[in-house]
Amino acid sequence: MMQIYDGGADVLDANADYDYKKFITVNATSTDGINGRGAKETGTFTWYGDKAPNYIVKERLLGDDIASSVEPSQGSLAAGETDTIEVTAWNRNIASKGGYIHIIKTLEDAEKFSLEYIKSLVFKFDIEVDGYNKTTVALEPKLVNNTWVWEYTSERYSWKNEAPSYKITEVELPAGTEFKSATGPEGSTVTGKTVEGKLKESISQEVLITTDNSFINKVNGQHSDELIIEKKVTHDSLNGKEFKFDVTLKGTFEYNGTQYTNTEFVVEDVVVKGGEKSAPIKVTWYGEVAPTYAITEESSDIANQVSIQNGAGSFSYEKEEE
Repeated sequence: MMQIYDGGADVLDANADYDYKKFITVNATSTDGINGRGAKETGTFTWYGDKAPNYIVKERLLGDDIASSVEPSQGSLAAGETDTIEVTAWNRNIASKGGYIHIIKTLEDAEKFSLEYIKSLVFKFDIEVDGYNKTTVALEPKLVNNTWVWEYTSERYSWKNEAPSYKITEVELPAGTEFKSATGPEGSTVTGKTVEGKLKESISQEVLITTDNSFINKVNGQHSDELIIEKKVTHDSLNGKEFKFDVTLKGTFEYNGTQYTNTEFVVEDVVVKGGEKSAPIKVTWYGEVAPTYAITEESSDIANQVSIQNGAGSFSYEKEEE
C-alpha cells in the first residue's frame, strides 16, 4: 500500500495508519463566485499490472461552521468508466443554534361530532420566519389520548446569533367553523388569528424543545330534525289498530337526552295506530354531517306489510343562504 503526497510517496504496511498531514493537496478555485463552485484536476496517475491503486479523498475545512460531504470519498482508480474519476465535495454552513415551531389545534366539543365530519376538517396556517420563505401547512385530524387534535411540528430552523421572529396565522377556516382563541409562548403577542414571537432554541434533537402555539375553533350552530311515521292501511277495519316499528339511528347525535358518538341506537317498538301518525322522534347534532335513520316494521298478526316509503335516509336541516 502506498501513500502519495505532494513531493513524494511512502510504502506502507497492510495495516499501517495514514499520515493525515501528508496528502496530495488540491485547491479547487472558484469558477462561480455566487455559488462558490470550483474544479481542479490532480494530474495523471500511472501504474503497472492489473491491480489499480485505491484512493481516499478528504476535504480540509477552513472553518468550524462548515460541513463537508465527499462523494465518492474512496474507491479504485480503475473504477471509472472514463479516464477521469470525478469526486464532488458538498459544503454547507453549520448553524450553532436551531429551533422548531409547534402548532396544536383543537375543536370545542369535538366528541359530539360525527367521525365523518371530524375527518373532513382541514385547518390551514401561514407560517413566516425571518430568513425563510413563507409556507402554508394544512393539518388533518388525529386521535391523541381520545382527543381529536390537528398538530404540526416544523423542520429545524437555524440561526447563528439572535433567534429569528416568527408569525403564524390561521387561514381559510373550514365551512361551518369559526375561530375562538389562540395562545403563544411567553413573550409572544396574539392579534386575532395571528401569533407572533421569537423562536426558542432546541439544545438537543433527542429532547425536542419547540415553540408551542395553540389555536381553538368551534362549530357554528346546533341542528335538529324529527322523524314521524305515518301508518296507512288499505282497509277500514285496520284503522286504530296498533302496529310496531323499529327505528335505527346511526352517527353522532343526541336522542332523548343521551349523547351517541359514532355509533347506532335502535328505538324499539315505536307504536303507530292504523290511519294515524307516530309521536315525533327528535334528534340533534352538530356539524354538517347529519345522522341517518332506517325503519323496519315488526311482523303483525292482523295484516301484511305492503311497502315502506322513505324507510331510510338522513336527517336534515334548513341551511341559511350565503
